[in-house]
Amino acid sequence: MNGWVTGLAKLACALLVLLLIPVQAVIIPLAASETMANFPDYRPLAIAGIVWAIVAVACIQSVLVLLWVLLSMVGRGRIFVPTALGVLTAMAWVAAVFTGLMALAFAALTVTSALPGLVAIGLIAGALIGVMALLVFIVIRGLLSTATSYAAELAEVI
Repeated sequence: MNGWVTGLAKLACALLVLLLIPVQAVIIPLAASETMANFPDYRPLAIAGIVWAIVAVACIQSVLVLLWVLLSMVGRGRIFVPTALGVLTAMAWVAAVFTGLMALAFAALTVTSALPGLVAIGLIAGALIGVMALLVFIVIRGLLSTATSYAAELAEVI
């Protein structure tokens, strides 16, 4: 991967992480406040909903930071190392947590009869995206594990 491509990808990761901070700090609480003003019956769900949304966004930020770490490893030419496997494992766990958050919200809102159609679609889409990300991270980790072992064997031969 070219140095400028790696740098551009790292810049995109950093910008996305930074842009998501005001979402967590301002937009989510404001949206919850507006929703509670319009639907006072759902006020007991407000704090849980805010915490859920902030944690879901933190999952996205975590994957972006871990991607930054992988890109840095690529930039240094050190991708075939066990550390990279740990980073991909962490990314897979974050994707699993994100998927669990989507399923938990879907179940909780269904049980409380507070699940509008568009929210249901969003939660299902989020869960599917989480599962797909999890599968991609697992496959890439498996491929990288095999490549790392081949690189180690090749280094012994040379």
